[in-house]
Amino acid sequence: ATIPRPESIQFEALLQLVEQLSESLWMQMSRVASNHYNWSLTCHPDSIKQLGTALLEDLSVSNKNHDSNEFELSETEVEIWLLKAALFRKIFDTVFFKCFNLITDFNITDASASSVLEHQLIQLPRVTGVNWNKFNTLLDFSSLVYLSHHLPKELCAKWTLLFSSRLHGNSFSQLISYILNKGPTVLIIQDKDKHCFGGITSCSWQLRPKFYGSHDCRLFSLRPNLAVYLPSGYNDHFMYMNQGQQTIPNGIGMGGQLHYFGLWIDDSFDTGHSKAIPRCTTYSSPQLSGQTEFQVDAIEVWSIQSLVPEASQGGGSILDGNADTKALLEMIGKERHSDGFRNPDNESL
Repeated sequence: ATIPRPESIQFEALLQLVEQLSESLWMQMSRVASNHYNWSLTCHPDSIKQLGTALLEDLSVSNKNHDSNEFELSETEVEIWLLKAALFRKIFDTVFFKCFNLITDFNITDASASSVLEHQLIQLPRVTGVNWNKFNTLLDFSSLVYLSHHLPKELCAKWTLLFSSRLHGNSFSQLISYILNKGPTVLIIQDKDKHCFGGITSCSWQLRPKFYGSHDCRLFSLRPNLAVYLPSGYNDHFMYMNQGQQTIPNGIGMGGQLHYFGLWIDDSFDTGHSKAIPRCTTYSSPQLSGQTEFQVDAIEVWSIQSLVPEASQGGGSILDGNADTKALLEMIGKERHSDGFRNPDNESL
């Protein structure tokens, strides 16, 4: 008998499904995140809920007249959402591949895994420059998955910790010395109200008396909600950093205008502001901090860059440069039997 298709879907039921899939993703990837990507991450129930809410943001906005999650969605609304929800589809595929064992040894090779799986399944950036015995990141699993998805692919392969106020101290001069001219970065700030937010920069931080950057810059929120904000096109005030000036602001900021930044940390390193009511002109972002003028709790800055496969650097097996593929195969429950058939080491000849 044909099972009748529902004419409507409860939003609360869809939200519960998305949260359950997100939790399943964490259960699958927690070991891989540590073993292959070198992260030490946590994943609390609240962060799973934040990820679920972010994934369904388009549906929530289109039904914003409702005071709660107790409203119905039409089949068409859900279909349109699915077409747009690239991150949800990746989460679904990753969990689905693992649960139903869809990859078999006879139908996959390293080449096909690189070209298909890496575009279809969730990947994390590999991290360097961190001693996890001495450092706890402001990121958790949900925020890293969400943030990585919104980075250009060429900038999400390798992250290197440049600066942490918890490691290097609360000094603006120290911050400058660690992040100046280091290429694209992710800047993360936590205020005393435990709001966590920041910016993605497309180029190096530099000391300049005016704004710079490009349309590839972003602002984002990690807590209490997950969101990424793209440039609005209103102006080009993407990045700003200055020190030791008398007539213009000294500190680091993104968006808005001088003295009214979408995100700002003063050179005192104690205070900042997010003057974005109703919205930041550059990024269309709301106020990111708990209060307009906030107290800084912690700051960290990551270098983000592409990852050059080891095999392309001369010598070695092509399998050596495919650690991400190996991680994907482990995540979906497959060993790479080709590890036993490697090219001979030149030094052993």
